Amino acid sequence: MKERVMRMRRGAKRRPTTQKSERSAAPSVKALAEELVDVAVARMERDLAGRAAPARLLTLGQAADLLQVRPATVRGLIRAGGLVATRFGRLVRVHPEDLAEFQRRRRVLKAGDGLTLGDSYVSGQGGRQGEGEPHA
Repeated sequence: MKERVMRMRRGAKRRPTTQKSERSAAPSVKALAEELVDVAVARMERDLAGRAAPARLLTLGQAADLLQVRPATVRGLIRAGGLVATRFGRLVRVHPEDLAEFQRRRRVLKAGDGLTLGDSYVSGQGGRQGEGEPHA
């Protein structure tokens, strides 16, 4: 039996070995990977060129600091629908543009904006001042 195994080993065909010059000419796996990464980065840079960087979302605390109120007040504004927010599970975030829009909507008009001193600002909901159309 040993003799038979030895004959099989001697008679087995060997793979042709490549010359050293042929091995060095073929690109290595590392070189190919680096080239792929370079191509991917260049493609991403080209795709993102001309786009504005996305704004970072604000936490309730950051939004409260900007509005100079407590975080509980910001939660109440969100709950009431006055301020738009995004929820990620338990996390609540406010987009800076939504906060700016909220501030624009809540802006109190000055006397020089076309109102006379006799005009009052009364809402159709509950008669609260500061909202709605001017009432003469």
